Amino acid sequence: MPFSTKPALLRYDADRVLLYETNDQGGIVRAIDPASGEELWRVDRIGEALVTARGPVGGAQEPFNAPLDGRVDPGDLLIATDETSVAIVTRSGRVVSIDLTSGRVAWSQRTACQRVHDAAAGDGVLVLVGTSTPPNADSAGEPIVLTLELANGEEISRLGGGKGAIGGEASWVHIAPGSGRAVVGFARDIVALSLPEAVPVWTLTDIAIEETRGAWTVADRLFVQTSMRELVHIDPQTGTLLDNRLETAGCLEIGEPIDAIDERGHLLLLSPAGFARIDPVSGSLVTADAISPLTGGMVQPAVADNRIVMVERDAIPGAPGIYRLHLLDATNGRALLTQTLAARRPPAQGGSARRHDPADRG
Repeated sequence: MPFSTKPALLRYDADRVLLYETNDQGGIVRAIDPASGEELWRVDRIGEALVTARGPVGGAQEPFNAPLDGRVDPGDLLIATDETSVAIVTRSGRVVSIDLTSGRVAWSQRTACQRVHDAAAGDGVLVLVGTSTPPNADSAGEPIVLTLELANGEEISRLGGGKGAIGGEASWVHIAPGSGRAVVGFARDIVALSLPEAVPVWTLTDIAIEETRGAWTVADRLFVQTSMRELVHIDPQTGTLLDNRLETAGCLEIGEPIDAIDERGHLLLLSPAGFARIDPVSGSLVTADAISPLTGGMVQPAVADNRIVMVERDAIPGAPGIYRLHLLDATNGRALLTQTLAARRPPAQGGSARRHDPADRG
């Protein structure tokens, strides 16, 4: 049966749209000119680059449980981007880095993080969190936070995995571009690390934020999602847990990608379930809303000119190929328009979707 070739939107900039498609060669990354639709470059046969990656022998050979994603296969992919590169990471710790300007494969590497839970890119580095090589089949290996030079794949620092202390298993990692820090979520702690050496800056331990699911930076504010589906506001400089808690259950769902966007001074968090608007001065919740589709769910929303665009994943019942599109005012969440559109294929997941199964067959 052929592999699915539905494209996933990785990144949207003024000068390029970055797409990923699965195929039987490990996937394709292509850059498209948003004005003309012209293909600027493409990288085929990503799987070949991953197989020939240099570095230590090893990596997960069997499926394992990742804290946020459950059972994953060694060949499943995480994709992290910054302003210069896109890094494609297998769950077994192999990485291919592609230059965004030229489409050239800059490097491929096997890393010491050989069961990868999450990956993030920014400020010239790639940070992987997970575990090192298990000593035997009954062990999960040692927790590890690994920092690589994004330009060449060289290891800069390593916490855990036999080098330095680490506070338990890490679930997620977040880098706010330009901050010089990575924020890592552990089972009971959140830790900020200075980059590139990954030196701990602050640690937040609070019963109210156990089992966190991820973090997002909007302007200079850090928000962390808890297992109760609410957002907590943290001072990114000191790690202080601030008073205002944002009730976003039903709008920013667990397990869905969330984009953080500063749209003309309106601080927005977007997910396929809905969105939340945050006051840029106080950090308090201004409005949160959700759209209930007729069936299924939404693809990742997009924002332009203070308008939020949401498209339903599934066709209208009884009308194959006809989908609903919703237009909302980004300043107040008011619904402006709902209309139908015809498409030959279902809408593709976009936004910050980073997890891809190369064996997803359609």
